[in-house]
Amino acid sequence: MLDLPLPIVIGSDGLPLITYNIESRPEDLLMVGHCDGIACSSATWGRLLPLGITTRAKGSAVVIGADGLPVIAYKGSGPRLTIAHCDNIECTQMSSVEVEPTNSAAYFISMTIGTDGLPIASYWARTEIDLKVAHCSDATCSEATITTLDAEGSVGADTSIVINPGGLLIISYYDDTSKNLKVGHCDDAAYSTFTISIVNDDFPEAGPTSIAIGSDGLPVITSPSKVAHCKDVKCSTD
Repeated sequence: MLDLPLPIVIGSDGLPLITYNIESRPEDLLMVGHCDGIACSSATWGRLLPLGITTRAKGSAVVIGADGLPVIAYKGSGPRLTIAHCDNIECTQMSSVEVEPTNSAAYFISMTIGTDGLPIASYWARTEIDLKVAHCSDATCSEATITTLDAEGSVGADTSIVINPGGLLIISYYDDTSKNLKVGHCDDAAYSTFTISIVNDDFPEAGPTSIAIGSDGLPVITSPSKVAHCKDVKCSTD
């Protein structure tokens, strides 16, 4: 069984790259597919790494790094957050590092590339039930700085991450304790301090969020039942 939705990115060669999970027994697999042409009528498919029990909520995220090669974040067998740097465009070879320092499982992973050209991933750390951010120290993410963005109650589900026009990080996510849609806006270039805003204080239905920057430079957030257009860069009003 495939784990949907399927993360997709356009590679530096102009061709789509897709990551997906296959639920099977005795182990679940993280797979990658590199399209052989623009129409993707055929593709090169390969197994990256085995995962633990996988559901749609856990998933993976893929971006193209500053070096033009794919970077994939996923829940490793640890089951900590793991980031893999592909050694070629097709991602038939790669190296991976577990960057989460605890044994907390990484769920609801989203990823982007910062203005410093380095990968950044947001995720829900299941053991602590906190929202965390991992900022890689280099292109291969041999090391990462982990920051807890929000730890008030059970927070961090359904994350989505983007860089705003000012070069700062902004993350949308769900607060299961207060039933709120929230946004964390980075206050510094090191992605270490954040301002937390409640976008909607009546959000009883959890579900995937997606955040993007509009042509006016302000965040737009979608959820299963609502769309929020922020009136300032920190989304402090909706």
